[in-house]
Amino acid sequence: LLLMGGGGAFINPTADPTAVTLTNAPDGGYNPWSIAAAVQSGGTAFVGYVDGSNGNIEIFERNETTGVVTGPTLLHSALEADAHDSPALIVRSSDSRLVTVYAKHNGTSIDRQISTNALDSTAWGAATNIDSQIGASRYTNMQLHQLDSEANDPIYLYFRNEPTPGTDSRWQLSKSTDGGVTWGAMSLDYHIPSNRSYLVSWSNGLDRIDFLATAAFGASPYKVGHFYYEAGDYH
Repeated sequence: LLLMGGGGAFINPTADPTAVTLTNAPDGGYNPWSIAAAVQSGGTAFVGYVDGSNGNIEIFERNETTGVVTGPTLLHSALEADAHDSPALIVRSSDSRLVTVYAKHNGTSIDRQISTNALDSTAWGAATNIDSQIGASRYTNMQLHQLDSEANDPIYLYFRNEPTPGTDSRWQLSKSTDGGVTWGAMSLDYHIPSNRSYLVSWSNGLDRIDFLATAAFGASPYKVGHFYYEAGDYH
């Protein structure tokens, strides 16, 4: 797992970390494109995943000082046993509540939940379908980032939208300026017409989001490119 800071920054340990076996995450699936499936803040690591045995969307937390693991806490029952469904996750900078977004693989709805307490994955508000705000056809591979140097500390949600499943991947952006409560209509971020492509993103939590993106998928060798967002522009 790649552990991210509360704002999404990578944590670079000075020594190799100690491997910990988490036996209470049966058949856990993590989407390789959702880097922020695990976040770390306030001395606690939070991990969201889909349970491959039943399709439940769940989350657990681990105290990094004591090693005590709490959970898993159920977010959504029997969504789908597919690693693409694993939730994107951040710790909101304004109040340290957790924000998560998830959907079925190429699902037509997308759920957002916010924890009721700071740095606590055991209690959550109700799931809200935010599709009517965003306006995509199908949702997959959600990726969340918050940039605290920008006005209103916006949360950026990147995801794959495929009007026709299996081709014409459209990597879209929706932005929230109120801590994930409401979301703006989607805009197009990366697209190779009539082809499937893949995109993964990470950020420093402050002012920049970096992307690795594939060219058209299906012909080997696969080409991979890099671009980044900073100060309102893509480079």
